[in-house]
Amino acid sequence: MFDGWAPTLTALIEAGDSTPTPRRIEAMPTGPRWVNRPGITLIGDAAHLMPPVGEGANQAMLDAAELAGVLAANPADPDSAIRAYEEAMFTRIHPIAEMSARVQAMMLSPTAADDIVRFFTARPSEPAAAS
Repeated sequence: MFDGWAPTLTALIEAGDSTPTPRRIEAMPTGPRWVNRPGITLIGDAAHLMPPVGEGANQAMLDAAELAGVLAANPADPDSAIRAYEEAMFTRIHPIAEMSARVQAMMLSPTAADDIVRFFTARPSEPAAAS
């Protein structure tokens, strides 16, 4: 399975206690929305499961902080606070989820190595592979 890989990478695999176990990468479609229900909402992966490219945990923590902030600012009307949180979260998450999907596609493409180098070395005025 790893023929042609660099010996330093295969050494890491061989040093493991078991064979590698392939895992599916799960993600929700971009732009998820739901009908608001009084007294309940979702945060983190439950609200916006994204490919593991570096944004999911950050956004989950921001969800929690923003939800806490709107609830603290409007303790007399938690349902209104939750609606405000959800609308702000939907708006914030949509472009981040799209970017995460593009980065995952780039990292899994046949030209991934070259694409990743371009992504991290592109000048601000040049389009990167995932943008």
